Amino acid sequence: EKPLLKILGLTAPGSMITPSAPAGAPVETPAPAAPPIVIDRTAPMLLSDPALDGGSELLGAAPPAKANPDLPGEKLVVEGKAPIASPGRADDFSWPPKAAAATDTTTAINR
Repeated sequence: EKPLLKILGLTAPGSMITPSAPAGAPVETPAPAAPPIVIDRTAPMLLSDPALDGGSELLGAAPPAKANPDLPGEKLVVEGKAPIASPGRADDFSWPPKAAAATDTTTAINR
């Protein structure tokens, strides 16, 4: 790293070597460095905070699609409207009970 900085004419941070000036050029004295800023404290943060590293979204993810408000489950959650119960189901509490269509359940032969 240091030889590369020397080739490029840069100085490493904290080094006292000044870049060499071309022959005959006026030599300027370097400006005094600003005193280092002393940081006494930082605001406390949780190390397990997912917002700290963007953990709330996936890389390249598209925003989630809006739910279809016409679905029965969405109507129940958003509007509080339950779907109409089908006759004969356990959640059909209509009164008087609707008679189911009569079907022939005998095994006798009709003549």
